[in-house]
Amino acid sequence: MIDGEKIIMMTKLAVYDKNLGGQDRKILEYFRHDYIYRKNFWTRACAVTGAFILLLFYWADKILVQGTDVTELDLRQTGVDILTYLTAAAVFFTLIGTLIAAIEYSRAKKRHANYKETLRKLNSPGEEAPPVYYGNSQLSPRVYR
Repeated sequence: MIDGEKIIMMTKLAVYDKNLGGQDRKILEYFRHDYIYRKNFWTRACAVTGAFILLLFYWADKILVQGTDVTELDLRQTGVDILTYLTAAAVFFTLIGTLIAAIEYSRAKKRHANYKETLRKLNSPGEEAPPVYYGNSQLSPRVYR
Protein backbone atom coordinates (compact mmCIF):
# COMPACT_ATOMS: atom_id res chain seq x y z
CA MET A 1 0.00 0.00 0.00
CA ILE A 2 1.21 3.51 -0.80
CA ASP A 3 1.85 5.80 2.14
CA GLY A 4 0.22 9.25 1.95
CA GLU A 5 3.23 11.00 3.48
CA LYS A 6 5.53 9.51 0.86
CA ILE A 7 3.27 10.79 -1.91
CA ILE A 8 3.37 14.28 -0.40
CA MET A 9 7.18 14.14 -0.14
CA MET A 10 7.53 12.90 -3.72
CA THR A 11 5.25 15.70 -4.89
CA LYS A 12 7.36 18.29 -3.06
CA LEU A 13 10.51 16.84 -4.63
CA ALA A 14 8.96 16.95 -8.10
CA VAL A 15 7.81 20.55 -7.65
CA TYR A 16 11.28 21.57 -6.49
CA ASP A 17 12.90 19.79 -9.45
CA LYS A 18 10.55 21.48 -11.88
CA ASN A 19 10.74 25.01 -10.49
CA LEU A 20 14.07 25.66 -8.77
CA GLY A 21 16.07 22.44 -8.98
CA GLY A 22 17.90 23.19 -12.22
CA GLN A 23 18.69 26.76 -11.21
CA ASP A 24 19.99 25.66 -7.81
CA ARG A 25 22.17 22.95 -9.36
CA LYS A 26 23.74 25.52 -11.69
CA ILE A 27 24.47 27.79 -8.73
CA LEU A 28 25.86 24.95 -6.60
CA GLU A 29 28.21 23.78 -9.36
CA TYR A 30 30.60 26.40 -7.98
CA PHE A 31 32.06 26.96 -4.55
CA ARG A 32 30.57 29.98 -2.79
CA HIS A 33 33.60 32.20 -3.38
CA ASP A 34 33.85 31.19 -7.05
CA TYR A 35 30.14 31.83 -7.64
CA ILE A 36 30.38 35.30 -6.08
CA TYR A 37 33.55 36.11 -8.03
CA ARG A 38 31.93 35.00 -11.31
CA LYS A 39 28.83 37.10 -10.69
CA ASN A 40 30.87 40.13 -9.60
CA PHE A 41 33.08 40.02 -12.67
CA TRP A 42 30.08 40.80 -14.87
CA THR A 43 28.69 43.25 -12.34
CA ARG A 44 31.93 45.25 -12.36
CA ALA A 45 32.23 45.11 -16.15
CA CYS A 46 28.69 46.40 -16.64
CA ALA A 47 29.04 49.06 -13.92
CA VAL A 48 32.27 50.46 -15.38
CA THR A 49 30.82 50.39 -18.91
CA GLY A 50 27.68 52.18 -17.76
CA ALA A 51 29.68 54.78 -15.84
CA PHE A 52 31.90 55.39 -18.87
CA ILE A 53 28.83 55.88 -21.09
CA LEU A 54 27.47 58.43 -18.60
CA LEU A 55 30.82 60.25 -18.72
CA LEU A 56 30.66 60.31 -22.52
CA PHE A 57 27.21 61.89 -22.34
CA TYR A 58 28.51 64.44 -19.82
CA TRP A 59 31.44 65.35 -22.11
CA ALA A 60 29.16 65.53 -25.15
CA ASP A 61 26.87 67.92 -23.26
CA LYS A 62 29.80 70.03 -22.07
CA ILE A 63 31.50 70.26 -25.48
CA LEU A 64 28.57 70.23 -27.93
CA VAL A 65 25.77 71.93 -26.00
CA GLN A 66 27.60 74.28 -23.64
CA GLY A 67 30.26 75.09 -26.21
CA THR A 68 33.32 74.48 -24.01
CA ASP A 69 36.54 74.45 -26.00
CA VAL A 70 38.37 71.11 -25.85
CA THR A 71 41.72 72.84 -25.49
CA GLU A 72 40.54 74.57 -22.31
CA LEU A 73 39.98 71.28 -20.47
CA ASP A 74 42.55 70.25 -17.86
CA LEU A 75 43.27 66.71 -19.07
CA ARG A 76 45.17 65.62 -15.98
CA GLN A 77 42.38 66.63 -13.60
CA THR A 78 39.80 65.21 -15.99
CA GLY A 79 41.66 61.86 -16.00
CA VAL A 80 41.79 61.77 -12.21
CA ASP A 81 38.07 62.58 -12.04
CA ILE A 82 37.29 59.81 -14.52
CA LEU A 83 39.32 57.21 -12.64
CA THR A 84 37.77 58.25 -9.33
CA TYR A 85 34.26 58.05 -10.76
CA LEU A 86 34.83 54.66 -12.42
CA THR A 87 36.49 53.20 -9.31
CA ALA A 88 33.69 54.42 -7.06
CA ALA A 89 31.09 52.88 -9.39
CA ALA A 90 32.98 49.57 -9.51
CA VAL A 91 33.37 49.41 -5.71
CA PHE A 92 29.76 50.35 -5.02
CA PHE A 93 28.30 47.82 -7.42
CA THR A 94 30.77 45.13 -6.32
CA LEU A 95 29.55 45.47 -2.73
CA ILE A 96 25.93 45.26 -3.79
CA GLY A 97 26.66 42.36 -6.17
CA THR A 98 28.54 40.44 -3.47
CA LEU A 99 25.64 40.77 -1.08
CA ILE A 100 23.08 39.65 -3.67
CA ALA A 101 25.18 36.70 -4.90
CA ALA A 102 25.88 35.52 -1.33
CA ILE A 103 22.16 35.59 -0.53
CA GLU A 104 21.36 33.68 -3.75
CA TYR A 105 23.98 31.06 -2.97
CA SER A 106 22.88 30.54 0.65
CA ARG A 107 19.22 30.22 -0.35
CA ALA A 108 20.08 27.69 -3.06
CA LYS A 109 22.19 25.72 -0.60
CA LYS A 110 19.38 25.64 1.97
CA ARG A 111 16.82 24.55 -0.61
CA HIS A 112 19.13 21.81 -1.89
CA ALA A 113 19.88 20.60 1.67
CA ASN A 114 16.13 20.43 2.30
CA TYR A 115 15.76 18.45 -0.95
CA LYS A 116 18.42 15.96 0.14
CA GLU A 117 16.88 15.65 3.61
CA THR A 118 13.48 14.93 2.07
CA LEU A 119 15.09 12.27 -0.11
CA ARG A 120 16.67 10.73 2.98
CA LYS A 121 13.31 10.68 4.80
CA LEU A 122 11.64 9.12 1.79
CA ASN A 123 13.81 6.01 2.00
CA SER A 124 13.26 3.21 4.47
CA PRO A 125 14.94 3.68 7.85
CA GLY A 126 17.55 0.98 7.17
CA GLU A 127 18.55 2.21 3.71
CA GLU A 128 21.04 4.85 2.73
CA ALA A 129 19.81 7.84 0.73
CA PRO A 130 20.29 7.31 -3.01
CA PRO A 131 22.89 9.50 -4.69
CA VAL A 132 21.64 12.40 -6.77
CA TYR A 133 22.86 12.24 -10.36
CA TYR A 134 22.94 15.16 -12.71
CA GLY A 135 23.04 15.11 -16.49
CA ASN A 136 26.82 15.42 -16.75
CA SER A 137 27.67 12.60 -14.37
CA GLN A 138 29.81 9.73 -15.67
CA LEU A 139 28.35 7.35 -13.10
CA SER A 140 25.24 5.32 -13.71
CA PRO A 141 22.60 5.32 -10.98
CA ARG A 142 21.93 2.19 -8.95
CA VAL A 143 18.53 0.59 -9.21
CA TYR A 144 16.72 0.57 -5.88
CA ARG A 145 13.98 -1.97 -5.34
